[in-house]
Amino acid sequence: MNRWLKLLCLITLLGILAGCWDYSPIERAFLVEGISIDESKRDPEKLEISIIDVDFKRKKRALSAEGRTISEALDRIQDQTSKIVVLSHVKIILISETIAQKSVLPYFDVFVRNMQISNEASFVIVKGRALSLFNPKNLTYSISGRTYSQMIQSSETKFDDTLYKLHNITVEMMYRNNNFTLPVLKLNKKKKVASFNGIALIKSGKMIDTLSMDEAKLFLILRRATNRMAYTIKMNNRHTITYRLYEKSSSVSCKYRNGKWHLTFRAAFNREVVESNVWKTRPMTSAERAQFEQKVTKKLEREGKKLLTKLQKEAGFDPLWVSECARMNKPNHFQSSEWDEYFTNADTNVQIQVHLHRFGQLF
Repeated sequence: MNRWLKLLCLITLLGILAGCWDYSPIERAFLVEGISIDESKRDPEKLEISIIDVDFKRKKRALSAEGRTISEALDRIQDQTSKIVVLSHVKIILISETIAQKSVLPYFDVFVRNMQISNEASFVIVKGRALSLFNPKNLTYSISGRTYSQMIQSSETKFDDTLYKLHNITVEMMYRNNNFTLPVLKLNKKKKVASFNGIALIKSGKMIDTLSMDEAKLFLILRRATNRMAYTIKMNNRHTITYRLYEKSSSVSCKYRNGKWHLTFRAAFNREVVESNVWKTRPMTSAERAQFEQKVTKKLEREGKKLLTKLQKEAGFDPLWVSECARMNKPNHFQSSEWDEYFTNADTNVQIQVHLHRFGQLF
């Protein structure tokens, strides 16, 4: 009898130690997938914070509140619901361009300090109000924080997803004096779609300029951060071709001569024609192939040089991460505190090699 009594006590004790006496059902949780940050329309000194959640029935729920700080606004959101607001599932943090032009650093700081926020959360700048991307009336597809997170991962232009995650941005800020880049999203209200609209250049924590989608593609080529991307080119008034580039190799050369840095960006690609409105019934000739390769090469080199000039003169810092190359190749002439000035005054060159690897079934 004593043995059974001891066994019963042991089972009871195990139930107490490993049980769920303080367990809260998952149905009581508001699992936040996305956060948007806007200026208050009524008071410029306050923020308007919105959060979005998708429950088990895939029903979208959004809550908003204003506050002098993000934490204060989140506390007021908690007062609006009987559910427990859980931030550990946040996938995306949307920041309006109005706020980004002032400074994004206070918001990075808040999310770095908040242990509930996952380091896998991605930051994105939004053209217009960030809250608009959480409004189901604005979009034709089902939205969630995960939707925008997956847009970053699967974008045709291959934005480097890891770059925009909280942990990676924090590391970059430590090494690059608060200079970095973020993707830009824009809402097309007529078509009711949200899509990538380029890359934001962040200098000293403030958004100073943006790169268009075409510029963003070249930017990622020069930064050695993409494997493939699609382009459309006009050969003449009647002939339009869409092709896809596949990177074979990319590098940057950093040389220091006569008190000045000379930077050469090199990239080699295989190319595949995916659509053409001319070569539908016959193969491409050798002459046409050579002309096509030459035209694409010159176009990429010309636009790459133009982009470098814009980064040097307008951005005024090195968003291409050339400093690592300079430091490794010429450590005696490299000073990290003065690198942005060196970069803006450097001689730059772009060398592109393009090889037409495949032309569909006709080649």
